[in-house]
Amino acid sequence: MALARLSNEFRTFFLMVRPQNDSMLSYYEREDAIRQIFALFADKKILKIFFYLYTVSNIPVTAPLISRGTGLDLCDVERCMNMLCNKKIVHTMKIASIDGEINSYIIRYEANVLPLFCYADEIAKGCQYPTFGMCDRDKPIF
Repeated sequence: MALARLSNEFRTFFLMVRPQNDSMLSYYEREDAIRQIFALFADKKILKIFFYLYTVSNIPVTAPLISRGTGLDLCDVERCMNMLCNKKIVHTMKIASIDGEINSYIIRYEANVLPLFCYADEIAKGCQYPTFGMCDRDKPIF
């Protein structure tokens, strides 16, 4: 299965080889675990923090800075960061400061969340254009 968004503004590409002998569903995690991921990102505060973390590039940030950047209360930021760290979407790092050690956070780009949002965006738009797709090919693409 190959899907691509060919838009000049936001290009994505996905390629998956469908298993020949097994059910594709056997490769997925338990249904309730998948629901938990969707519930995690249904939380407006988590989503706001996640998008903010992508604006600060690839540098660790502290909870107070996230709080200022998102307008969320510090206690909400810390709760959300714990949840994102538990799912290994965000990585925590200790920073030594004059006031002692403090936690900082950095997004894990390899955490597969961006592709999830790319395809969620396609579903939310309710339109398959400008998407290109090929499904159930008899011969490999490459």
